[in-house]
Amino acid sequence: MTLNDSKNLTRWDATVGLDGTESLLRDQLPLTLSRSLPSDETVLLVLRPSGWFLLLARADALLSIAAVIGIGALIGWFELLKVSVSNVLAYGAIALSLLVVWNCLDFATRAYVLTDRRALRLSGVIRRTTIDIPLNRIQSVVLHKGVRERSCGAGTLLISSAAVGGGRFSKLGVNTAGGGASGGEFTWFFIDRPERASAKVREAIERYTRP
Repeated sequence: MTLNDSKNLTRWDATVGLDGTESLLRDQLPLTLSRSLPSDETVLLVLRPSGWFLLLARADALLSIAAVIGIGALIGWFELLKVSVSNVLAYGAIALSLLVVWNCLDFATRAYVLTDRRALRLSGVIRRTTIDIPLNRIQSVVLHKGVRERSCGAGTLLISSAAVGGGRFSKLGVNTAGGGASGGEFTWFFIDRPERASAKVREAIERYTRP
């Protein structure tokens, strides 16, 4: 078993009652949330995006930059225009580096949390955003798997509240058509084992909101 497997087991075994599970899960919470979360609110699940997020979340942008570099290099190589191949490669490398750095920052600042009261999504590199929906207001939990996600066993959960009349989700962001910082709709984007995450959310709704 690898270190990553061990961490994943800690996250997924949140409800089995192992000694120290609650404290271990709270240790994985982002600092801002761990400070504000009530002490009597039980943390059931803490997830981060899949490691494939770094490569595939913005694959369209990555391929676009690579295509521009390739076309520019060919134009310079065959001297169709006064374009320096070395300059094209240098600027392309800078663009790719910036994209990778941004992906890493985005990855590091995302967290998906489930407690006995609500589901939460924390994200934002420059502007930090926390969105939560109480469990008793969650109307639907939809599992989505695009081509990129299916290729690496990942998926996205679309969680919406009863107050939202259905909207359009962006791949990386939040559909703000239905609400603000509390309530509305949001995604747990590009997570590993999405089926288990979906089951955990549904189990929590059933367990903590039914009389």
